[in-house]
Amino acid sequence: MNESNPIALVDELKAVLERYIATTLPISRRYPLLAERFRAELAQQRLVEGPYVEALPDFEKGVTLPELTRNHGGFLHDALAGLPKAKERRLHLHQQRALELSARDGKSLLVATGTGSGKTETFLYPIANMLLNDPEPDKPGVRALLIYPMNALANDQLYYRIAPLFGRHLEEHGITFGRYTGQVKANTKRSEEESRLFSNQKLMHALGEQDRIPANWRLTREEMLNDPPKVLITNYAMLEHLLLLPRNARLFSANALRCIVLDEIHTYSGAQATEVAFLLRKLKNRLGIKAPLQVFGTSASLAEGKDDDEKREIEEKLKTFARDLFAEE
Repeated sequence: MNESNPIALVDELKAVLERYIATTLPISRRYPLLAERFRAELAQQRLVEGPYVEALPDFEKGVTLPELTRNHGGFLHDALAGLPKAKERRLHLHQQRALELSARDGKSLLVATGTGSGKTETFLYPIANMLLNDPEPDKPGVRALLIYPMNALANDQLYYRIAPLFGRHLEEHGITFGRYTGQVKANTKRSEEESRLFSNQKLMHALGEQDRIPANWRLTREEMLNDPPKVLITNYAMLEHLLLLPRNARLFSANALRCIVLDEIHTYSGAQATEVAFLLRKLKNRLGIKAPLQVFGTSASLAEGKDDDEKREIEEKLKTFARDLFAEE
């Protein structure tokens, strides 16, 4: 999560609004005094309230990531101990519990915690651990399928969480990843996609200010079809097309899938939830999957009870919902 100076943020928002208002009421250069007076009056207006800063208690803490690795008698791959600030930053207790349940015990999880609570790590670290321990690393096929409801969310997670993890911090392990959505156009060259990514300064900073895009990042459709990435990021609408169109068959030609993630799982309700549930069943049928998959659902918008009895009742309903959606326990 990026930290921001709230005072600087308010000043920035005010400056943006002033520029916007000035463009909607243009004043001719023939009237410089009028333009100067207009800008002076605009600067005196209260366009943005605040900032209002609220202090919230931190999440209960657990151990550090290295303490869960095998070198310390734990269950995680030792490569995860080398992640940035891993030795200094203690995991939230719910992150540690999620790792124990998923990476150690192999369970599927529904993670419901607040915004900024590190939900991404509750599935990304177990997936990384699974891929680092892959007994058949050279076997083709997608291992982890990450499904997002919107392209904007998929892009944000790819650029600032997934790409830095696999393309920078774990690049030497060669874990391939790629995004297959409508924003990745057909018949484009890798150099074209790289040029577009180079213009994203925030992304390049997340990748360590290097002058190249990691080689294990599959950028084009052709790259992904010829050598399916171990981690595939998409949305449910594109997944339907991937299973429908014959030209995409190579993406799922090998039965190698081991886990599925549905981020923002609360968005799947009503008819859309039914469609996604059948879509996941179609995927399993296409791959000929018989054994259980490990699945993850995350949300910051699920209900919580007022007392212990109500909490247990809601938890059971949420687990039933996720079980019906994924067709997994």
